[in-house]
Amino acid sequence: MKRNVLFLVLAWITCASWAASIYKWVDEKGITHFSEIPPTTQKAEEIRGPADPSAEAGGKPPAKNWQEQETEFRKRQLDRQEAARKQEESEREASGRKKQCAIEKRWLQKLQGATEVYEIDEDGKRVPLDEKGRSTEIERSKKLIESYCTAR
Repeated sequence: MKRNVLFLVLAWITCASWAASIYKWVDEKGITHFSEIPPTTQKAEEIRGPADPSAEAGGKPPAKNWQEQETEFRKRQLDRQEAARKQEESEREASGRKKQCAIEKRWLQKLQGATEVYEIDEDGKRVPLDEKGRSTEIERSKKLIESYCTAR
Protein backbone atom coordinates (compact mmCIF):
# COMPACT_ATOMS: atom_id res chain seq x y z
CA MET A 1 0.00 0.00 0.00
CA LYS A 2 2.79 2.43 0.94
CA ARG A 3 4.53 1.66 -2.37
CA ASN A 4 1.40 2.48 -4.35
CA VAL A 5 0.93 5.76 -2.50
CA LEU A 6 4.59 6.64 -2.97
CA PHE A 7 4.38 5.80 -6.66
CA LEU A 8 1.27 7.93 -7.10
CA VAL A 9 2.85 10.84 -5.25
CA LEU A 10 6.00 10.66 -7.38
CA ALA A 11 3.96 10.39 -10.57
CA TRP A 12 1.86 13.35 -9.49
CA ILE A 13 5.00 15.37 -8.67
CA THR A 14 6.51 14.56 -12.04
CA CYS A 15 3.39 15.60 -13.96
CA ALA A 16 2.60 18.61 -11.84
CA SER A 17 6.16 19.93 -11.83
CA TRP A 18 5.83 20.86 -15.50
CA ALA A 19 2.80 23.03 -14.86
CA ALA A 20 3.57 24.99 -11.70
CA SER A 21 5.60 25.19 -8.53
CA ILE A 22 5.09 22.42 -6.03
CA TYR A 23 5.56 22.79 -2.31
CA LYS A 24 6.85 20.02 -0.08
CA TRP A 25 6.58 19.92 3.72
CA VAL A 26 6.55 17.44 6.58
CA ASP A 27 3.83 17.69 9.21
CA GLU A 28 4.09 17.02 12.98
CA LYS A 29 3.47 13.31 12.48
CA GLY A 30 6.38 12.98 10.02
CA ILE A 31 4.21 12.64 6.91
CA THR A 32 5.53 14.32 3.79
CA HIS A 33 2.99 16.38 1.86
CA PHE A 34 3.10 17.88 -1.65
CA SER A 35 0.84 20.68 -2.83
CA GLU A 36 0.59 23.52 -5.34
CA ILE A 37 -0.39 25.83 -2.49
CA PRO A 38 2.09 26.33 0.35
CA PRO A 39 0.82 25.68 3.89
CA THR A 40 0.18 28.75 6.04
CA THR A 41 1.16 27.16 9.32
CA GLN A 42 4.46 25.52 8.39
CA LYS A 43 7.58 26.20 6.42
CA ALA A 44 7.53 24.51 2.99
CA GLU A 45 10.22 23.83 0.42
CA GLU A 46 9.39 25.00 -3.12
CA ILE A 47 10.11 22.49 -5.87
CA ARG A 48 10.14 24.02 -9.35
CA GLY A 49 9.77 22.27 -12.71
CA PRO A 50 12.17 23.23 -15.48
CA ALA A 51 11.28 26.63 -16.95
CA ASP A 52 12.32 25.54 -20.44
CA PRO A 53 11.71 21.92 -21.52
CA SER A 54 14.70 22.13 -23.86
CA ALA A 55 16.98 22.89 -20.90
CA GLU A 56 16.30 19.45 -19.46
CA ALA A 57 16.74 17.76 -22.84
CA GLY A 58 20.34 18.93 -23.13
CA GLY A 59 19.69 21.99 -25.27
CA LYS A 60 17.72 20.09 -27.91
CA PRO A 61 14.52 21.67 -29.18
CA PRO A 62 11.33 20.27 -27.71
CA ALA A 63 9.92 17.21 -29.45
CA LYS A 64 7.42 17.98 -32.18
CA ASN A 65 3.96 16.59 -32.09
CA TRP A 66 2.88 13.98 -34.60
CA GLN A 67 1.04 16.48 -36.82
CA GLU A 68 4.19 18.58 -37.28
CA GLN A 69 6.23 15.45 -37.95
CA GLU A 70 3.65 14.25 -40.50
CA THR A 71 3.64 17.65 -42.22
CA GLU A 72 7.43 17.69 -42.43
CA PHE A 73 7.48 14.11 -43.73
CA ARG A 74 4.96 14.94 -46.47
CA LYS A 75 6.94 18.05 -47.42
CA ARG A 76 10.14 16.01 -47.72
CA GLN A 77 8.26 13.42 -49.77
CA LEU A 78 6.92 16.08 -52.16
CA ASP A 79 10.38 17.65 -52.44
CA ARG A 80 11.87 14.26 -53.38
CA GLN A 81 9.13 13.66 -55.95
CA GLU A 82 9.68 17.11 -57.46
CA ALA A 83 13.45 16.55 -57.64
CA ALA A 84 12.90 13.15 -59.32
CA ARG A 85 10.47 14.71 -61.81
CA LYS A 86 12.95 17.46 -62.66
CA GLN A 87 15.75 14.91 -63.05
CA GLU A 88 13.61 12.77 -65.36
CA GLU A 89 12.60 15.82 -67.39
CA SER A 90 16.22 16.90 -67.65
CA GLU A 91 17.27 13.43 -68.80
CA ARG A 92 14.44 13.33 -71.35
CA GLU A 93 15.46 16.73 -72.68
CA ALA A 94 19.11 15.66 -72.88
CA SER A 95 18.09 12.50 -74.75
CA GLY A 96 16.00 14.53 -77.20
CA ARG A 97 18.85 16.97 -77.72
CA LYS A 98 21.25 14.09 -78.36
CA LYS A 99 18.94 12.57 -80.99
CA GLN A 100 18.40 15.91 -82.69
CA CYS A 101 22.16 16.52 -82.68
CA ALA A 102 22.73 13.21 -84.47
CA ILE A 103 20.02 14.01 -87.05
CA GLU A 104 21.50 17.44 -87.77
CA LYS A 105 25.03 16.00 -88.10
CA ARG A 106 23.84 13.45 -90.66
CA TRP A 107 21.99 16.18 -92.57
CA LEU A 108 25.12 18.37 -92.59
CA GLN A 109 27.17 15.46 -93.95
CA LYS A 110 24.66 15.00 -96.76
CA LEU A 111 24.70 18.73 -97.51
CA GLN A 112 28.49 18.84 -97.61
CA GLY A 113 28.74 15.65 -99.67
CA ALA A 114 28.72 15.36 -103.45
CA THR A 115 25.24 13.85 -103.67
CA GLU A 116 22.28 15.85 -104.81
CA VAL A 117 19.99 17.04 -101.99
CA TYR A 118 16.29 17.64 -102.43
CA GLU A 119 13.60 19.57 -100.59
CA ILE A 120 9.93 18.72 -100.76
CA ASP A 121 7.67 21.57 -101.94
CA GLU A 122 4.00 22.20 -101.05
CA ASP A 123 2.82 19.86 -103.80
CA GLY A 124 4.96 17.02 -102.45
CA LYS A 125 7.41 17.18 -105.35
CA ARG A 126 11.16 16.87 -104.87
CA VAL A 127 13.03 20.05 -105.75
CA PRO A 128 16.86 19.91 -105.90
CA LEU A 129 18.76 22.48 -103.79
CA ASP A 130 20.89 24.93 -105.79
CA GLU A 131 24.26 26.16 -104.44
CA LYS A 132 22.74 29.18 -102.70
CA GLY A 133 20.06 27.01 -101.02
CA ARG A 134 22.69 24.44 -100.08
CA SER A 135 24.99 27.03 -98.44
CA THR A 136 22.02 28.55 -96.56
CA GLU A 137 20.98 25.10 -95.36
CA ILE A 138 24.59 24.29 -94.30
CA GLU A 139 24.74 27.47 -92.17
CA ARG A 140 21.35 26.71 -90.59
CA SER A 141 22.42 23.14 -89.86
CA LYS A 142 25.70 24.28 -88.27
CA LYS A 143 23.80 26.64 -85.95
CA LEU A 144 21.40 23.86 -84.97
CA ILE A 145 24.30 21.47 -84.32
CA GLU A 146 25.92 24.09 -82.11
CA SER A 147 22.72 24.55 -80.12
CA TYR A 148 21.81 20.84 -79.85
CA CYS A 149 25.26 19.33 -79.39
CA THR A 150 26.70 21.65 -76.74
CA ALA A 151 26.40 20.38 -73.16
CA ARG A 152 24.09 22.32 -70.84
